[in-house]
Amino acid sequence: MGHPFPVAFTDRRDHPVPARFPPAGPRVGPGMPERRKLHRGDRVSWRSHGSRAHGTVREEITERTYAAKRTVAASRENPQYLVRTDDGREAVHRPEALHDE
Repeated sequence: MGHPFPVAFTDRRDHPVPARFPPAGPRVGPGMPERRKLHRGDRVSWRSHGSRAHGTVREEITERTYAAKRTVAASRENPQYLVRTDDGREAVHRPEALHDE
């Protein structure tokens, strides 16, 4: 039977030691909804600091770039979306964090 977590190595007593970070990849799997494609102009909302923020999708980001005052590590397999809040600020989010309105 395999381990319920990724194993990086074993310690001196042959006990598995969990990997520091799980393998990167799409955050979809059995029992999870499929990733949906968002388009420019779609109204979305997301959780932000204990409340709900609302905004509009501005663009899909599919490569590593600088947006919304930070480096965005996006790719074609794991896109992220630049959204403009109703207050006029910019934010970048993964598609699973955004909810249709």
